[in-house]
Amino acid sequence: MMNLNPFYSTSVRKWNNHRLPCRRIALTLILLLPLLSSSGQYRGVVYHDLNMNRKRDAGEKGMSGVAVSDGLNVVLTDRQGAFLLPGTTETRFIRITVPSGYKTSGNFYIKADSLKSGYDFGLIPFPASGKKNVRFLQLADTETGYDFGWTGPIRDYAANEEVSFIIHTGDICYEYGLNFHGSNVTAETMGVPVYYCVGNHDLVKGNYGEELFEKNFGPAFYSFDAGNTHFIVTPMLAGDYKPSYTKEDVYRWMKNDLQLVDPSKNLVVFNHNLLTMGDEFTYGISETEQINLGEHNLKGWIYGHWHSNYFIRHGSSGIVSFCSAPPNKGGIDHSVSNFPVYEIEGDGNITARPRYNYLINHFAAVSPSGHQAVTDEQGRLLISVNTYSTVSPTQAVEFRIEGMGKWAALSRQSDWNWSGKFETQNINRGVPYMINFRIRLRNGDAFSSVRSFVITPDASNKKPAGDSLKEPLQLKWIVNAGAGAGICSPVYQGGTLYVAVYEDFGTNNKIIALEGATGELKWQFMTDNPVKNTISLSDGHLFATDEGGIAYSIDAGNGDLAWKKNLGLSTFPLPVNGGVVHEGVYYCGYGNYLSALDCQDGHLIWKNESWNGGEGTTSTMKVCGNTLIAGANWRALYGHDLQSGAKKWEVSSDGIRFCNGTAALFDDTLFFAAERAIIRMDPATRSIYKVNPVPYDMQVASTLLVTDMMIVTGTSAEGLAAWDRYSSGEPGR
Repeated sequence: MMNLNPFYSTSVRKWNNHRLPCRRIALTLILLLPLLSSSGQYRGVVYHDLNMNRKRDAGEKGMSGVAVSDGLNVVLTDRQGAFLLPGTTETRFIRITVPSGYKTSGNFYIKADSLKSGYDFGLIPFPASGKKNVRFLQLADTETGYDFGWTGPIRDYAANEEVSFIIHTGDICYEYGLNFHGSNVTAETMGVPVYYCVGNHDLVKGNYGEELFEKNFGPAFYSFDAGNTHFIVTPMLAGDYKPSYTKEDVYRWMKNDLQLVDPSKNLVVFNHNLLTMGDEFTYGISETEQINLGEHNLKGWIYGHWHSNYFIRHGSSGIVSFCSAPPNKGGIDHSVSNFPVYEIEGDGNITARPRYNYLINHFAAVSPSGHQAVTDEQGRLLISVNTYSTVSPTQAVEFRIEGMGKWAALSRQSDWNWSGKFETQNINRGVPYMINFRIRLRNGDAFSSVRSFVITPDASNKKPAGDSLKEPLQLKWIVNAGAGAGICSPVYQGGTLYVAVYEDFGTNNKIIALEGATGELKWQFMTDNPVKNTISLSDGHLFATDEGGIAYSIDAGNGDLAWKKNLGLSTFPLPVNGGVVHEGVYYCGYGNYLSALDCQDGHLIWKNESWNGGEGTTSTMKVCGNTLIAGANWRALYGHDLQSGAKKWEVSSDGIRFCNGTAALFDDTLFFAAERAIIRMDPATRSIYKVNPVPYDMQVASTLLVTDMMIVTGTSAEGLAAWDRYSSGEPGR
């Protein structure tokens, strides 16, 4: 292949070996320059911008071996940092692959201009991207044109924790979102390099779909390095408006890009969506033109689009994928607002942990606080606090009871929880005391909190529960489950408490059984993936479905697996809805893997084939007579025949397609919240009895509470609202 760059590779060596007179060399260059300009080629230099003024000054040396691209062709700079690219008719940007240990003093791209004589890129040292282990943050699906407090904690965390870069995996969303982010979520405002992917809602009206994206963020596909990893950013191929690029454009550039990457480097790809749920990541345009990304050391594929926290291990390939819920409003799977913090090691091991947003010196005392003070069998006071600050991890928590000696340290139990014990022989029962807490963050910041408490004479967790209807609620015991519980409600029966807990982006996913009287662990069962919603208890067995579409029947007495069934999940969304048991049948799954399983042995009774799609839902299915109620957020509510699974009805009108909460059945009427209405419906026929418009957004995961006189609802932003069941007046709140 002919090398078009006279400043690069073999061309350099050949010219250096010729002993041409100086005059002849000068004449050669003079004759060549007009020729190169008229053919639309692009030249420039990548250099050390020592004074960071974004222009090359005397003494600022060029950098060799930096990849530069015109959107198709990719070359490396020569020993003087120079490059020359042939360009194409589609070239709109010249962009560089920012090398590890550096960041650009300006942008990593320069808009192509026929009047421009050169394209020079300044680089400055950036140690955070040159370390063996690299840390970076992901933003996803922010879909906003406003900053209501969500950007500041992310910026401060990046500054405190030596973050290498921030990647936004798309759905910046429409003109207002693109322009807001282009001004407010940038390298200048966030303090570290910020990169963007094109999402489907980022392709907007213009001369071509990505025109406004380019104005704010530059090219739609490009690459950069950090640590021992090569990162590739790829765009969504379709969206609200047609892009000018094609998959072939992305493929041909990617092929050229990867040819110049050191094969010992790891590879991570960013996109707005996942390439495959299988274990072979192949990016291609035909049967003969394909790139097997696994052969290029692919370690991870990071995406958004589904507004959920997903983590998938792709078979035995060693490849993992991560999807994140938005950092400013949480997810469809009821994930709270978070931005994942990724760590990738030199050998390619990649991990992620959610960093929860909006929390500023958050502190809550579980015990002791007020009259909630628990002692163990030896009479020691149990101390448990939850504390969190988005901008920096908690480094230490200490306490001191007033008049009781020195400060003492609590032990970390999780990102949130710290606990300890205190001897109480010098504490009088029934007498109020003050307990002081001081918290130190890893960035050096500190804050404090104070609580008053009273140890009652019956504070021991060994005290019998008694008649709970005749005594106020009292804290009996404290147990750290070791992971989050999401919206999975605990189930209590026969003196045992059952709950599913999970670790976002991790493997600590389990169902645990706790002794109801003491909180002692009776057993735990590890699930393959997170169980994020309702578990059911029937005939001595627990039934649950995990996010990977695996259904379980577990012996409630000893935690042994009775049976396990793969529902055949092969596409998104992953199941975050809740199943239900009715008359010996477990109804679980979603869309075209919504299934009815025999509770005894797990064999398949029927599987839905009538609908698929939507964006997932956090609602729990409900049985009403001979009808199973299931739903798909942003699509419809469905009624299925219990025995056959046949779809009896489908309804999406009156905002019902936005129903994301579990329906309530009262007097043979189905009550549920739609987008901005309360709906009453016949579950057998789907006949809508009444639509009560409401002035609030009702896209929430809560179930309506229906009483003889009231309907109590949750709202998106207005808290709880109580409505008169028999009128349509304004609610009391």
